[in-house]
Amino acid sequence: MGAEIHGVAAGAGCQLALACDLRFIADSARLGMPIARLGTMASPSFAARMVALAGPSTTRQLLYTGRLLNGPATVKAGLADWHLPGAVLTTFTRRTVGRIAEQPPAAVGAVKSAVSATLAPMRDATRHNDRPAVSLDDFRLGIATFLG
Repeated sequence: MGAEIHGVAAGAGCQLALACDLRFIADSARLGMPIARLGTMASPSFAARMVALAGPSTTRQLLYTGRLLNGPATVKAGLADWHLPGAVLTTFTRRTVGRIAEQPPAAVGAVKSAVSATLAPMRDATRHNDRPAVSLDDFRLGIATFLG
């Protein structure tokens, strides 16, 4: 599964994009997880997915600050595979998906399984989360600040 990102992929959009096998982003698009500003907690599984792509230091910085990255910065951080001008992004995505579809399905499936097996220990370690999803006081303050 792949993501083609135009505009802003923040919050759930960021989570969905990072769950994809491949991510292609427009130069002007932005991606990130501004949860800290709203008092929302990052789930261990989402944090682990971001760590696997961007590393622990970049993940901390992005989750602590809630900063959104533009297309080129997203690729540099490891959170997307390609950045292109928005006008050519869809053509690039279709060509790439077409090349993948031309490969033997069993070979593509084997690659997907091999990568999933490699990531399985991380997924298993973060499967359970006993923490609340939001700090209600911080969430209220974040919303008031945003609307204020």
